[in-house]
Amino acid sequence: MVKLNNNYFIKKNVSIRNALSFLNISPHKCLLVIDNKKKLLGTLTDGDIRKTILKNSNLEITIDKIYNKNPTKVYESQINLEQIKKILKINKFDIIPIVNNKGIVLDVFSWDQFFEITNNDSTYHNIDILIMAGGRGTRLAPFTNKFPKALMPIGGKPMISRILEKYYILGFNNFYISIFYQKSILKRMITKEFKNNHNLNIQFISEEKPLGTIGAVANININKYSNPLIVTNCDTIISHNLDDIINNHINNKADMTLVITDKSFLNSYGEVIINKKNVLLNLKEKPSFNFLVNVGFYIINNNVLRLIPKNQYFDATDLIHKAKLKKMKIMTHKISSNSWIEIGKMSELESFNRIIKN
Repeated sequence: MVKLNNNYFIKKNVSIRNALSFLNISPHKCLLVIDNKKKLLGTLTDGDIRKTILKNSNLEITIDKIYNKNPTKVYESQINLEQIKKILKINKFDIIPIVNNKGIVLDVFSWDQFFEITNNDSTYHNIDILIMAGGRGTRLAPFTNKFPKALMPIGGKPMISRILEKYYILGFNNFYISIFYQKSILKRMITKEFKNNHNLNIQFISEEKPLGTIGAVANININKYSNPLIVTNCDTIISHNLDDIINNHINNKADMTLVITDKSFLNSYGEVIINKKNVLLNLKEKPSFNFLVNVGFYIINNNVLRLIPKNQYFDATDLIHKAKLKKMKIMTHKISSNSWIEIGKMSELESFNRIIKN
């Protein structure tokens, strides 16, 4: 059984939007719907939400009418590991809840406990992931005054732990983590947490000085990469189908792919529109503006990786400009803003943790 915590649970009065946030940080694609006494009411999967969104784009409605109210479950007095394994395999379930005779959730069994996670049947076979975790994260002060940004708690678990778990469940085994600020704390925590997972290979890239948002890539042996490398920020999680992103990168013969999404920004002031004679033409009360933004998740081929200078401060924007000057093909892949979580400011962290707590 897995280590059960509140991140597996959701209440039936939660909105679809907030349910998406829960699923984004969950290593599995299923949540347990419970009442205030932790009695199992049903399950909610990402598939349930996708079907609903196709019919109704209103993300503020609750999950009450869309979750599965007749879930597969196992009573603690009837646990049969072979039978549970069979149920998981036949139904392709991510998790199966364990309940007592009153229906209270006690624990869960998960797919990865019974079956070896492999990526042999996937287009991302042998693709490594580099997590950029060396930054100071000044916008997340006061937490980052003492701790590295990658350890900021999302629902009681460090963000970088969620990233590693999520992508490992999806079939990724090889990770690099760039470290600089408070590097000893970060390295010690990750090593301790994942020391018993022998299928997970983590290598640390220690920066001796700040190298920007992508400069640390030059410190790995890029000559071994015939496949592209995935680079992601340590404060970004996407739940979009990674097979889809990588397939598009390969099929478009791209040298580099940026994952992008729509982002709405609210102007906290009324916008005043005047003509050349200072005559008021219009007044818009706190208008919002929509932009396409870079989410901080990249797929990069070997020829682009070679453009990154060693031991120099180098941002992802520098790499993109350099690749464009060399006429390399840079593609974008747009995902829904609901498939992306980025915790870049303390207000975002507090808001997200408040959603989980409530």
